Amino acid sequence: AKTSQDQTNMSLYDQLAAEGNLSLEEVRLFKHVLKSNWPTDFLQLDTTLKVFMNLLSLMLNPTHPICVAFQAFIATWSGLSLQLAERFNQNPAMPAQFLRTVQLHTSVYWQTL
Repeated sequence: AKTSQDQTNMSLYDQLAAEGNLSLEEVRLFKHVLKSNWPTDFLQLDTTLKVFMNLLSLMLNPTHPICVAFQAFIATWSGLSLQLAERFNQNPAMPAQFLRTVQLHTSVYWQTL
């Protein structure tokens, strides 16, 4: 169970991520406080997104709309991986911010069902 401090930290994280103002130190703080493993480079993010795609396909029918959409996203992502890796590795906080954005969009999808 999350404590109220964890909830406060997550709200602060969401606000900072939405503003695009997270530093690497803040990412490390949130990683420690929330006991989660936020990616800090492109390879970790890439692996996390692909594992999530596989998990979705296992839990749902691979033809489920969210699986199809996420597979299309990963196909585009993979096609741009060299450019993305360079960009993401320039800013160590960016992979965690991007993953959080994916998490929030996924959460919104499930809430609208």
